Amino acid sequence: MRSLLQEHFPPPSTPIIEQLETSHYNRNPSINEGVSIMILIREVVQQVLNTGYLSIEAENQLRRLLRSKYDTEDLNAFLSLQQAASEGRVKQESRELLRTAR
Repeated sequence: MRSLLQEHFPPPSTPIIEQLETSHYNRNPSINEGVSIMILIREVVQQVLNTGYLSIEAENQLRRLLRSKYDTEDLNAFLSLQQAASEGRVKQESRELLRTAR
């Protein structure tokens, strides 16, 4: 059963992970040889802010990224996402699922 949120704010057609894998970190294979793809918190946050929708997948990705080293720019990006969510500018799939389950 689709929630009201999913009808009005469908997730992006291309998963965030796939979009980020084609970001500037993966454009030049010679630079990236032998190096794992580095996804930054600020890239995930930017995608969420652009769509206005925080999927469970993106939320889990942010949790994983926040467990590792990150810089001030990533921290500021995450804080801006928290503010956007608290102001209602970003819809959260996980919260919608909790509301519909009650």
